[in-house]
Amino acid sequence: ISTAAAVALAELPSARTRALLAALARAHLAEPAPGPPGRWRMHDLLRLYARQLSDQHAEGDGREQATDRVLGYYVEMARAADDHLRALTRTPVPAQFTGRNEALAWLDAERVTLSAAVSLAAATGRDQIAMRLPSYLTTYLDWRRRIDDYLTMATISLDAARRLGDRANEAVALTVI
Repeated sequence: ISTAAAVALAELPSARTRALLAALARAHLAEPAPGPPGRWRMHDLLRLYARQLSDQHAEGDGREQATDRVLGYYVEMARAADDHLRALTRTPVPAQFTGRNEALAWLDAERVTLSAAVSLAAATGRDQIAMRLPSYLTTYLDWRRRIDDYLTMATISLDAARRLGDRANEAVALTVI
């Protein structure tokens, strides 16, 4: 997870979240992930244990609200990145990225996580997100020739649109497949 996503997930100030991530790293409960800076990971066994604890205490630990926050973060950032990829010269673009290259770098770093976010949204009944998030990734996935991801996310989007009875977005998803 990126530090920025952890900020959204924890709903804490950025400095406090960074301090907590550093404390987790000092306790060997998390570590910097290989690749771009500002990304964190934990050992598979630790992640499994944390998931079991979360399942036991889901209501008390605000898991549903945290899931909504982090999925909202990914939707917002993917939409901003997509706006940068599609922008024509002198077109206003969101401030989350300084330009197309930064948006592409973010998408490259988050691609696997974004795919997981689409699946999570569908699996937890967040069909609006499962339907919309893939639409913000189609240009990127096409540019990077990530056809498998493209088709997987389009299928999830199509299924979500059908569950919602959203014929317009069903048609959008069908044009991709």
